[in-house]
Amino acid sequence: MMKISSILKSFFLISLLAVFTLQTNAQSSAKSQRDAQISKSIGHGALIGGLSGLVFGRGFGGVVGGAMIGAGIGAVAGAVNGSSDNPQLQSEVDFLIDKYGESNMLGYVDLMECKHDEAITHFIEQEFSNNKDYKVASLWMKAITEKDRGNTERCNELYQLIANNDSRFETPQDAEIQVIELYIGLMADRESYEIVCGE
Repeated sequence: MMKISSILKSFFLISLLAVFTLQTNAQSSAKSQRDAQISKSIGHGALIGGLSGLVFGRGFGGVVGGAMIGAGIGAVAGAVNGSSDNPQLQSEVDFLIDKYGESNMLGYVDLMECKHDEAITHFIEQEFSNNKDYKVASLWMKAITEKDRGNTERCNELYQLIANNDSRFETPQDAEIQVIELYIGLMADRESYEIVCGE
């Protein structure tokens, strides 16, 4: 009787271990799939996503990203100019133009393609907009552009300007931290677009 009881206990413990192992493997597999999806989607919008948090205090959820993830930078540029043959991509880019301004989006494309002077020209154009969000976005984008081309002196001026105009950032160092995060987004976007500056 004791032997049967011992066998039953062993069987029960083995069964519990098997269930736990299967559950752990399933959770690990689900996590791997989520990580792969995040990795796949991190570009083509990482910079825009980070910028939305600074300008609007929130992201855009699923409104932007689907078509941009699959599109090349040339297709995005076409959509910014209103000439995309992809309705979903055109819809996403039109949404971004409404949020950030056309000149900022033109500057975004130039920045992606490492055309710093052209990008700065577009961002400066947006400074004269009556839309406050467009102006704020252009300020951040100018700072990212100057960081990308290694203009430390101009970056420091822009960090101070951001701190002076945005109460959320008390010091230029606070603004610099945010610009560094946005710059990382820029690098992720370029990698997903397979763009390497200097080539």
